[in-house]
Amino acid sequence: MEPDLINMFIRVCGSEYPLKISYRYYQVYAVDGKIRRYDYGEERNLLLYGDKEPTQYPLENIKVPVYIIHGENDNIECVRNAAEKLYNTLPKNTTVYGKLMVEGFNHLDFSHGRYRNEKVYSKILQLLDKINLND
Repeated sequence: MEPDLINMFIRVCGSEYPLKISYRYYQVYAVDGKIRRYDYGEERNLLLYGDKEPTQYPLENIKVPVYIIHGENDNIECVRNAAEKLYNTLPKNTTVYGKLMVEGFNHLDFSHGRYRNEKVYSKILQLLDKINLND
């Protein structure tokens, strides 16, 4: 993490919002290695999903092309291999434009990092331009 982001990180991480996000990532990826929906507890899961356990995301329903971007230094344990897991779990008929592993980036660098424009956003814009030229 960039040194000038440490104060912001401490402020944000002390709030309730990141705790919910972290818990959400843990539930989705880390519980049993499957990509599942949110766990509301048995009673609400039964109401929402028809099952006491959260069901897996229906990845076979993905109809739009995807481009998977992740950071090399993402230290959130439960999402560390999530990009690769997602890539390997997507149905074979899903159009995957590619994967981008951003060297030196951690989870917060995508939204707050000093080099996010040149390392991530510019690559996304290049990809979108390439897609538009092929249509």
